[in-house]
Amino acid sequence: MLPDNCLSTEYTALIGSSNQTDIIGARAKTLDLVLIDYENGGIDIGDTSEGLDYQEWVGTYANQKITLTGANGNTYDIITTDPSEVLSDFSFSFDQNGSPAIVYVVNDVVYFRYYDSLLEDYTIVEQQASMRSPKLFMDDKRSLNSSNSDIILAYVNSDDDTLCYRQQRDRYLTERVLKTDLTSWFIEGSEGDIRLCHFGMGSNLRLQFIIKRETECL
Repeated sequence: MLPDNCLSTEYTALIGSSNQTDIIGARAKTLDLVLIDYENGGIDIGDTSEGLDYQEWVGTYANQKITLTGANGNTYDIITTDPSEVLSDFSFSFDQNGSPAIVYVVNDVVYFRYYDSLLEDYTIVEQQASMRSPKLFMDDKRSLNSSNSDIILAYVNSDDDTLCYRQQRDRYLTERVLKTDLTSWFIEGSEGDIRLCHFGMGSNLRLQFIIKRETECL
C-alpha cells in the first residue's frame, strides 16, 4: 500500500532528484513497452509455495492472445481478443495467492481482469473512459508483509492529467490522486499525451512512477 496515499518525493526532468533510483526485478525490463510485460511471480499460477519472487514471468501478445510464461516454461493463455479488436497496451501482476491480474486496452477501452474474492472467480470490468496507460504492480511481494501488500492499478486520468491509482484492498473502486497538474513536469510546448510509461519498485524500496509524453514513451 502507499502510505498516506501520496508520493513521498517527486522527480522531474527539469529539477532532478537524488531520490530516484533504478527499478528492480523483472519489472525493470518493461520501460516503454506496451505489448510485452515482465513481472516476478510464483513457481506457477496459483502456487505461492516458493513465494511471489520465485521466478520471472513474461506477458506477450500475439495471435490475438495475451500469454503469460514463467522462466520454467509454464505457459498460460489468459486473454483472447476478437480479430476485429485492436489491443494496444497491457500490464499484469499477481495477487497474494498467485492469481494473475491483467489490465489491457482494446479499441481504446480499458478492461481489468482480476480474481474477485467476493465472487470467488475471475471478473472482467470495463474501466473509466478517462483511464490512460494503466499499469499493474504488487507493491510488496515479501511473505512477511502479505497482510499489507496490494496490487496497485496506476494510470493517468486524461480528464485533468493527474497521476492516479486504485488498490486491491478497496476492490479497485476508489480513485486516489497522487499528483495533479502533470503538465508542470514538462517543458512548455512539449507535445503528446502524458502517459505512465514505467511503474515498479526502486532499489530504494520505494515505488517509482515514470511519466513521459507519448512521443517519448513509444
